[in-house]
Amino acid sequence: MMISYETIMTSLSITKSTVGTGQLTRIQRAYKVIAPAYDRLRPLWTGGALGHAERFLERRVLPQYCPPGATVLDLGCGTGANLERLLRTGIPVSRYVGVDISPAMLGRARQKFSWLKSAEFYIGDIERLSFSDNTFDFALSTWALEHVPQIEVAVTEALRVLKRGAHLAVLFHSIPDFPWGIPVRLAEPIFRLAFPIRFLDPDYQFSISLEHHWHFAKGLHTLLLLAKDEYA
Repeated sequence: MMISYETIMTSLSITKSTVGTGQLTRIQRAYKVIAPAYDRLRPLWTGGALGHAERFLERRVLPQYCPPGATVLDLGCGTGANLERLLRTGIPVSRYVGVDISPAMLGRARQKFSWLKSAEFYIGDIERLSFSDNTFDFALSTWALEHVPQIEVAVTEALRVLKRGAHLAVLFHSIPDFPWGIPVRLAEPIFRLAFPIRFLDPDYQFSISLEHHWHFAKGLHTLLLLAKDEYA
């Protein structure tokens, strides 16, 4: 049984907010450096369990939950990896909208997909989306929530702009099962010194609207499928 959007809001006690200025600046600076080589470097870290999680999303989740002719929202779209996945699946998409906080990454995405008239890319904060309620048929986010200060806000915003009965797929780095989680927790502060990232609880606070969940590499990567109540 799915719970209404209003219940989600009440249970999480959420108020809208923006990314802190310092955090936003760090993210933009980091991706400004990475953007020119990002697509060339991606194969270095997608060959193992991370790649398995991405292929599961592409081959199992997208064909089942992204309806043909959908309007799709990509949260933290980067250079457009999820758009590439959608194109590979052959699922016809009437409109794809990518939102990212990094101008450098969006610049690469616009260059890559300038030929695709149905694709739009916007600079924006996924904690405060500018779209109207009930706009999109499907939403997804891969490797982006780790950078968001208030994850519940971002997820609730995504659910707000989804149509009733639509789904949100979220893929993120998470704390693996014991004992593998110990070195990850110890190393996380070091990671943060170089890059604004954190490893999330694989079960976080999404159980209210959770429909399915999958864990990869002993829980190091987590894929959640959330659903918006048809009566929201």
